[in-house]
Amino acid sequence: MKPVPLPGKMAGREVRAITRMNSGALWVGTYASGIAVLDGDRSFAYQHSDGLPDDQISCILQDGEATIWIGTPSGLCRFKNGVFDTLTLSRGLYHNVVNCTFLM
Repeated sequence: MKPVPLPGKMAGREVRAITRMNSGALWVGTYASGIAVLDGDRSFAYQHSDGLPDDQISCILQDGEATIWIGTPSGLCRFKNGVFDTLTLSRGLYHNVVNCTFLM
C-alpha cells in the first residue's frame, strides 16, 4: 500500500466519515471541505460547488444498489449515476440535519 494525497485544499482537514465502496474506492467525508475520493493512484473531491448540499459531511453509506447516501446538516444527499440529489424537509425528511445512516 502506498499513500495517496488528498486532493487540493483537503489535506489536514478534520475527517468525519470514511466508507469503502464496493469498487474499493475510499470516500472520506470532512468537516468543512466536502468529500475526498481515493481510488487507486488517483484522488478527487466533491464539494458544494459540485452539487453537495453542504461541505460539512456527517456520514457516508453505499446501499445494495450502489447508491451513495451522504448525511449533512443541510439534508440527505443521494449520489447515483454521477448525479447529486438532495432530500430536505421540503421533500419529506423529518429534519434537514442528518448525522448517521444505516441499512435495514
